[in-house]
Amino acid sequence: MIDLIIWLINTINNTQNAAMMLIVSIGYMLINIYGLFNCKIIGSGSIWSKCNSACYLIDDKILVDIPNGICKALLNQGINFRNIANVLITHFHGDHYFDVPFYLLSKLKSDDKKVNFYLSDEGINKIKDVINLAFPNTYNTIFSVVDLLLMINLR
Repeated sequence: MIDLIIWLINTINNTQNAAMMLIVSIGYMLINIYGLFNCKIIGSGSIWSKCNSACYLIDDKILVDIPNGICKALLNQGINFRNIANVLITHFHGDHYFDVPFYLLSKLKSDDKKVNFYLSDEGINKIKDVINLAFPNTYNTIFSVVDLLLMINLR
C-alpha cells in the first residue's frame, strides 16, 4: 500500500497543471470506491484558497502532509491526531509541513510518542528548522521525548 501512496505523491509532485491534479484526485476517489484503502480529504486547497491546504488521512493511520492549521482541522472533524503515528511529507513548501511542530508537541502529551516520518533527505533539517522557528531552542527537548522511528528517503 505504501508503494501506491508514494507513487501517487510523486505523481502529484511532478504535476504542474490542474487537469493532471484532477486525474490524480479521481484516482484517490477510485481507490476509496474499490476499497484498496480509505482516504479522507482533510484539505484540498492551496495557501491562497479558503480551504485547508492539501492533506489526506489514509486508513486513519497515515497523514499525507501536515500543513498549517491541519491539526485544528483534524480536531474539528473529530479525528484525534495524537493517535496518528505515520506522517508522509510530499515536499517542503510551508503549506505542506508547517503544523509539524504542533503535531509533535501534541505527541509529547500522548501515551504513544512513536512517530514515523516518510520524507526526502532534506526533510530532517527542514523539520528541525520549523520546530526551532515555532518553539525556539526546543528541538532537542521534543526529539528526546518523541520517538521518531523512521526517516525514509522518497526519492
